[in-house]
Amino acid sequence: MDAVFLALIFCGYDHSLRHLTKEMWRTAMSLALTGAERSIGQRYNDLGQRLAQQLGDLVSDLQQRGEVRADIDPADSTCQRNV
Repeated sequence: MDAVFLALIFCGYDHSLRHLTKEMWRTAMSLALTGAERSIGQRYNDLGQRLAQQLGDLVSDLQQRGEVRADIDPADSTCQRNV
């Protein structure tokens, strides 16, 4: 299970570093987070919701296999709990 989550984290991290300069990444994040009413902000939000759904599905699957505690809520996207 740890390998799955680490692979997801490193994939996103490596992708952002490979395809964007630090300045481009900062600009994109700023536009996405402060321009919720603009199309870039809406797309960023939509992608975030899709990612949260996919991760929730993954947690559910891992729970069914007994690899994640049953008291973890797969729909909780706040990441406040320890898996």
